[in-house]
Amino acid sequence: MTLENIIRRFRKPGKGSPKRFVSAWTEQEVLDGEVTDCFVVVLRTKGCYWSRVSGCSMCGYINDCAEEAPPEDVIAQFEEAMERHAGQRFLKIYTSGSFLDDDEIGVGAIQHILTTALTRADGVLIESRPEFITRERLEGLPDSGRIEIAIGLESANDVVLRNSINKKMDFGDFRKACELCQDMGMATRAYILVKPPFLTEKEAITDAASTARSASSLVDTISLNPVNVQRNTLVEFLWKRGEYRPPWLWTVLEVLDQAEDVDSRVVVSTAGAGSRRGAHNCGQCDSAIVDFLREFSTDSSVDPPDPRCECREQWLDLLDVQGPMQCSANPHSFFDR
Repeated sequence: MTLENIIRRFRKPGKGSPKRFVSAWTEQEVLDGEVTDCFVVVLRTKGCYWSRVSGCSMCGYINDCAEEAPPEDVIAQFEEAMERHAGQRFLKIYTSGSFLDDDEIGVGAIQHILTTALTRADGVLIESRPEFITRERLEGLPDSGRIEIAIGLESANDVVLRNSINKKMDFGDFRKACELCQDMGMATRAYILVKPPFLTEKEAITDAASTARSASSLVDTISLNPVNVQRNTLVEFLWKRGEYRPPWLWTVLEVLDQAEDVDSRVVVSTAGAGSRRGAHNCGQCDSAIVDFLREFSTDSSVDPPDPRCECREQWLDLLDVQGPMQCSANPHSFFDR
């Protein structure tokens, strides 16, 4: 059984209404070197095409999708969400897939949404897999110099991409997409996964830090995304069996320390952090570290929290005793027991 087939066993595509957007909120971002308010909207589409076929081992965003979402419904969702926009200078438009995928969004909807967004904000961030980032597509975007494209790189190690994440892309695909964006004067952001399944804590640190260094020359911003356990995923299956633990918050801090010399701006996603399903420590020191990570994402000069919690020694001992996982290159062994 291939990893694609294994992951497909856990997929339960969402059946939400295409008339309603998923969520919207305001957070802090950095635009032109200044901290500013950012309006975030998650639109409900039929989701990432790869997730509909099989998907990535940790991604459960298809849970929030619709079976079908016609372009006119996606436009209506965006317009309804923008009624909550209160002048925030930066917009993030998420779709649980690729905004540049014509089949997911529709060319007309892509153009309408971006044109509208750029009349309301100074900068817009969208997400896409590399295969949809083509010269023809980018040349057709309105005022593309004000658009930032985020790409889920996850790891620069093609073995990890293939056998741990099931990403159906390699680092070369990511590089080509970023170089095209650079050539056209567009900003890029790389999502880097901290602790994919089938990696030990120590391997996860090495993988994330080396990926940050590999991606640094290709992107403007690096987003470290510690795994949070999402519903209906291979990661959730492993987690429920005690075969996977989300990364320690000490691990996230260590990745930051090892990647401090990268040229790109570095931010950290705190989704689920401090909970059992997200990056966490012992519970006593979690909130201080999570607060630091949030502040660090808009001010990299902030001092890290006091590292003297007793659980740090437990984490250090874990790094010392964990060897390479026997199944790191063969995740199928988990299903042969």
